[in-house]
Amino acid sequence: MIRARRIGVTAVAALAALAGTPGLAQARQPSETGLAQARQPSETRPSTTSFDSALPPGWRIGGEGAERLLVWRSPRPVPMGDARVEFHAGDRLLGAPKAENDGRTFRLSLDAVGDTPLKDLQVLAGGRRLDAPAGDTARKRRDALSAAEPPAALPANSVDPGRPGAYRTVTGEYGLAPVKLPGFAQPVEMEAVVVAPRGATGKRPLALFLHGRHGTCYKPGGDDVTGDWPCPAGLKAIPSHQGYLKDQRLLASQGYVTVSISANGVNGQDWEAEDGGAQARSSLVRQHLARWAGWAARPGSAPAAVRDAPPADLSRVLLVGHSRGGEGVNRAAMDSLYPPPAAQDGYRGPVRWKIRGTVLIGPTIFGQNPVADVPSATILPGCDGDVSDLQGEVYVDGTRGISRGTALHSAVYVVGANHNYFNSEWTPGLSEAPSSDDFWDDPEQPDPVCSAGAPTRLTADRQHQAGATYIAAAARLFVAGATGCARCSTARDAAPRPRARPRC
Repeated sequence: MIRARRIGVTAVAALAALAGTPGLAQARQPSETGLAQARQPSETRPSTTSFDSALPPGWRIGGEGAERLLVWRSPRPVPMGDARVEFHAGDRLLGAPKAENDGRTFRLSLDAVGDTPLKDLQVLAGGRRLDAPAGDTARKRRDALSAAEPPAALPANSVDPGRPGAYRTVTGEYGLAPVKLPGFAQPVEMEAVVVAPRGATGKRPLALFLHGRHGTCYKPGGDDVTGDWPCPAGLKAIPSHQGYLKDQRLLASQGYVTVSISANGVNGQDWEAEDGGAQARSSLVRQHLARWAGWAARPGSAPAAVRDAPPADLSRVLLVGHSRGGEGVNRAAMDSLYPPPAAQDGYRGPVRWKIRGTVLIGPTIFGQNPVADVPSATILPGCDGDVSDLQGEVYVDGTRGISRGTALHSAVYVVGANHNYFNSEWTPGLSEAPSSDDFWDDPEQPDPVCSAGAPTRLTADRQHQAGATYIAAAARLFVAGATGCARCSTARDAAPRPRARPRC
């Protein structure tokens, strides 16, 4: 079971800190004799100690007989985050190890390794090396900056999607009975925060937010964070779903009903899922959408937070996902294209909503399955210390030439943005639980772009405002049908009349 102690906010920031650990770079290669000894039955093989001496520092062989394990121990706790920790031998993937409760020890069955020689052992997460120095990344950035010409300033658009609209907003929460999702032993919570335009008339588009993989529980007054689910006695659930209130309020002021859902129950169990929990997150999203569809048909059955909002128009839904939540909403968009079987992935019943677009913030894409015919906008943080390989670009590249030509797929690279600060509950000074900057900075080689204090590094507030603005821009384009020229649409009303697809 994955447990992480003393988490910052997301994984690879602190993971990268391991890069500076002396001795990890001097990896000795195991001998072929040692490999053969490691795979012999326990009653005939030499001692573990003799084999471990052939492995790089920090690595060893554990267990007995058929339960033999390849073990790597980090010199410091590895936070729980969205990138998946992987063992590699050179350029070959050995597998994704399981983390122990101490957050430092990772184990992979030798059966999963097979006959692959244990040479050039590496620990990677999001493309970043965890058990060896990160190299001269900072130097490469510095050289690139010195060689680059400064970009020409572009004129400001006449329409600013980041400007609040005319509506005041109302905020509430709901909590429903937990749901059982396939493959997970523990039920998953059905909790959400709703922000909606006050006094808006008619049905309003719905924007649903899904946070990423973060710690699940913390001890008030302390700095302990875990990945347990349910939370043990004395610990509180981390309210990651409350971290997008700024984005929700902006959209609600422009006429959207918004809901941000909690996924701690998925985060605490997704280590058991081959897909990293993408299908479970899709099921959770669709469970909430099914409730909203039911409440639209029977308003009296809705929770108070939903009754205080204008009716939601389920034919116009925007999904916003952060990190593994990005892959989760992409999967939900795919799963919503066609009616599911009678009981699929925990959701029962026909599809009664239409996904008009997705916004994916620093997303993972373990499944390599971008939805070609649903528009998407991907935000790629330039200082991402968790999903540091920016694999979210695949949501653009993977749809080239295979869609029907009616869905726009775009990405924006945000210079100076890290992974966490798009969520205020993952941001130091704003979060209820312990949090930190996920971009790890080597004090001996400060990064000229991403180090704290660098002129290109965004403050937490500026980064979150940039994210909210891009989300609102995507909502205008995908849901409201705006084209971007001022006379075509206003920030006041995100719900154009039935015939009004703006023309310019």
